[in-house]
Amino acid sequence: MVPDTALPSAPDVSFPELPEALRAAFEAQPEDAVRARLEGFVALTLQRLRAPTSGPMPPPVPARTVALTFDGPLPDQGQPVEHILADIAAHVMPHGRDKRAPTWFAQLDVPPTDISVFSGLLIRALAQDPITFSSARSGTFVEQQVLRWLTSLAFPDTPTAGGCFTSGGTQSNFQALLLLRNHCLLRAGADVNALGLFEALTRTGHRGMRVFASEASHPSIFAAVRQLGLGDAGLHRLPADGEDRVSLEALEAALAGARREGHLPAVVVLTAGTSGVGAVDPLRAGMRLAREYGALVHVDAAHGSMLLFSQRHQGLLDGLQDADTVTLDPHKVLGLNAPLGGLLVRDARLLTLLGKSSLGYFVAGEVADLGEVTLDGSRALNSLGAWLLLRHFGRDGYGRLVDHLFALAADFTRRLRESGLFELFPEAPAMNLLAFRLVPKARGPRPGDLARENARNEALLSRLLEGRRFAASCYRHASGRLYLRAVFINPASRPEHMAALADALIQLGREAE
Repeated sequence: MVPDTALPSAPDVSFPELPEALRAAFEAQPEDAVRARLEGFVALTLQRLRAPTSGPMPPPVPARTVALTFDGPLPDQGQPVEHILADIAAHVMPHGRDKRAPTWFAQLDVPPTDISVFSGLLIRALAQDPITFSSARSGTFVEQQVLRWLTSLAFPDTPTAGGCFTSGGTQSNFQALLLLRNHCLLRAGADVNALGLFEALTRTGHRGMRVFASEASHPSIFAAVRQLGLGDAGLHRLPADGEDRVSLEALEAALAGARREGHLPAVVVLTAGTSGVGAVDPLRAGMRLAREYGALVHVDAAHGSMLLFSQRHQGLLDGLQDADTVTLDPHKVLGLNAPLGGLLVRDARLLTLLGKSSLGYFVAGEVADLGEVTLDGSRALNSLGAWLLLRHFGRDGYGRLVDHLFALAADFTRRLRESGLFELFPEAPAMNLLAFRLVPKARGPRPGDLARENARNEALLSRLLEGRRFAASCYRHASGRLYLRAVFINPASRPEHMAALADALIQLGREAE
């Protein structure tokens, strides 16, 4: 008997007439029609990419005023694309920060290039999805080639190395800790994918497992430990030294304490380029301690991986090649549009512990489904943008860029130090950013000093941003001190732009005295 909910028989089926806009969007159209539609998008894109920048900061329009523009209901009827593009030009474009400005010194975001923007258009048009080989028959090999290039930098002369692309550094850090947690338990005799976390720990005879990370680590590390079911109790936050690097003495004491208390020392997290001040942990020494206590090592090099391209500065990453996993961020380092993160592993077999892959990934001569080794499902072939830019600029081009950015940071540091107005942290920065704060000339241990100094620095930053010539940012240290930050990441920044920022800060600092 056919249920009442059955679909009508074929003769009773009626097909609604599709709107012309839907047909034009999805059906093949003459080239001139497609070109006409494209022109509107190209015009706005060129306006953003090539129009002279008026500075990095948008007009000071209240957020509520901007929000009212986007307060309307979902339209019942479709609207012409031209009308929507006009709204984008009028209401979206004016209110964003312009990261193309050579005086953009606020964050670790490389401004978009015309090549990265246009490659994004091509990526969407190709619509290859590297979740499976069948849906990305050429894209699979593009992605694998980029991963080979990157692993050859991070893990030279290591044929077992591999990796995968992610949505960004946060996902890379989470997946790294997930894989290392699983590997650590497997070494101890328990398969967490089969048993679950509680039963796996019980069978290994441990009270729990511990992850060790500096208080200066990226917040995604702390979040990942919680999300992996280890809780705050499973994270040992380590103090940082006077340069915001992990304290090796505290790390050794924590590892010994975990073992003594019956906990499994699972993962030591080291950072190459903290987001706050750009500190680089002592990688080789930290790894040596981790190995002594049987812990695995993850290095968050989302920022510091840019050093891999520089012959002059790559020594800061000494020891990286011995890490088990490494996070990098091509959309920070390579000038790509987000999202594109990367996770590199010294032994590609580690990727099979994700819980959804089969053995054999990266085996020579075998075509793998790349979706087996990443948390993502369907995704765009964003690695094509990395493939294009790496070929276009080459390792030498990126190396020269890194050296240029570091030179800007070094000269900026010198100027602020010589002014005598600012406290630098650390005194000798390791990366291409500087944290600093205005301090009074006569200092004494008076109650409320920290609050007053923080307020003075907030006011200084506000005055700097009010002029809309520069974009800088601030960073609250674990000590409670508020630092201003200047990040040198924009390839368009020249010595004169850096000098202008230093002069503006020094002038504002003198006025605040």
